[in-house]
Amino acid sequence: MPAVQDGDLVIFNRFDRNYAIGDLVVLDFEGRRQVRRVVAHPGDEVNITDEGLLVNGAIQQEHEIYYLTHQFEEGVEFPLSLTPGQIFVLGDSREQVTDSRIYGPVNISDTHGKVFTVLRRRKF
Repeated sequence: MPAVQDGDLVIFNRFDRNYAIGDLVVLDFEGRRQVRRVVAHPGDEVNITDEGLLVNGAIQQEHEIYYLTHQFEEGVEFPLSLTPGQIFVLGDSREQVTDSRIYGPVNISDTHGKVFTVLRRRKF
């Protein structure tokens, strides 16, 4: 929050793909670039229940996320385990975003890099 919108300039390091939980990554989905937050690493088990987001059985406390994390009716089935080379990503606006709940885990090799700043270039 606030969300990346058209007109913003997202600067990312395309050589750094050593992602930590909470990092923002750039990836493509259906021909459009997305910025999503890493919530799970290779080997982790991800589940979304009525309690919210669970990683390896522990409820996740995400202090800067202001929306509840729900499963979507369409999309992947939970729980799911990430294989080597995969991450699970979610958008910060959890109620109205396309993320790993729809398209599943993301191969690290399919990402473009780690975001290190966003410049607002709109409404000056």
